[in-house]
Amino acid sequence: TSMGVDAYSSQEVDLSITTDSEKICVNGVAVLHAAVGAGYVDTYQWSTGESSDQIEVAQSGIYGLTVTNFDGCTSEASYSIDESSDQAPNAQILQSSTELCQGGKIMLSVEENENNSYSWSNGSTASLITIFIEDIYSVTVTNAEGCQSTAEVVMDANPAESLQVGLTYDEPA
Repeated sequence: TSMGVDAYSSQEVDLSITTDSEKICVNGVAVLHAAVGAGYVDTYQWSTGESSDQIEVAQSGIYGLTVTNFDGCTSEASYSIDESSDQAPNAQILQSSTELCQGGKIMLSVEENENNSYSWSNGSTASLITIFIEDIYSVTVTNAEGCQSTAEVVMDANPAESLQVGLTYDEPA
């Protein structure tokens, strides 16, 4: 009888770091993303100590990332980002409440400016969104100079039913 042996070769992860902002502006941040090509990632380890596929940085410097695949092979990348004297936009999220009643909705907004672009965690690109489920919502605001700032809000569930208001109008006789 013959015995078969399955052999495979572990593939190193093709890794780079990308960002939408090439600089960090006054009161702003840059979001660095792990860009993974070929290979599968098991863990992320940034030089800041964070362990997700992206990080927000508020200071210039060189940021390193080590990823490890399921076979224990590692890949490394680094990214250097500079500071700018440009002012970052305001990304403060405005909302009427941080509790979402059952069956209700809440609108979240940021200050609108025709020169800014908006990127919400739910995929919206408007300055105002309407939400129906509890979750963590974040927005990144980018101005014409390429400066970014981010904000997030945690929307909790409130088991109370949402208030339904109906109006009627009786025409005078």
